[in-house]
Amino acid sequence: MPSPLTERMNLIKDTLAQVAPNRVVSRDFKDFDQHTIEDLEKGVLTVISEGEAQYANSFGRQAETSKHPLVIVGQMSLAPDATGTQVEDAEFDLVEDVKALVSSALPVDICTLELKRFRQSKQMDAPNCWIVCELVLDELRGQV
Repeated sequence: MPSPLTERMNLIKDTLAQVAPNRVVSRDFKDFDQHTIEDLEKGVLTVISEGEAQYANSFGRQAETSKHPLVIVGQMSLAPDATGTQVEDAEFDLVEDVKALVSSALPVDICTLELKRFRQSKQMDAPNCWIVCELVLDELRGQV
């Protein structure tokens, strides 16, 4: 039986795949050169756990609820002659998919997902695009 953390990560991945059906969504990070060109043209979104923190430690509820920081890494490749503006705009599109996840129908009685910030390539890796979105999963119930 998978752990509650595994179930939550899979829930996030599956929900992201629903809100971004034209993207490749995974929990397995790969470098650009490990992806197929077809996947990079669609855009790849990878959900990655960063651990768990801020456990509730009241009597009888030790480590029952917590905050779970995670990142979603977006990767995409454009045409070799893509401009910096095109790279940046593609990165903004990847971020919008993550925003759609945050405002989607994750079961609110289980958890809330908050987008804290995102970083992007700053046009320095053209024609490759990438983003790193930092999120926090705030567990309310403890079970999926």
